[in-house]
Amino acid sequence: MRELPELAIYAENLRPRVVGKAITAVKVDHSVAFKKIIAEEFVRRVTEHTVWDVVRRGKTLGFSLDSGDRIDVH
Repeated sequence: MRELPELAIYAENLRPRVVGKAITAVKVDHSVAFKKIIAEEFVRRVTEHTVWDVVRRGKTLGFSLDSGDRIDVH
């Protein structure tokens, strides 16, 4: 598990690389992350949306999208 200062650095370094970029494709490993139905909904909700911001929230990184959704990565 990453420490909080490391996550702040990741967010700071990722922000200029991903903000303003569109998510054009998503690949989900169903066996690890999601049930199939949830994975399909996740892909539908994030594909073709633009990243607005990257922030650290506790022990996660949050990717805010132009749709109003946020992807939290632990």
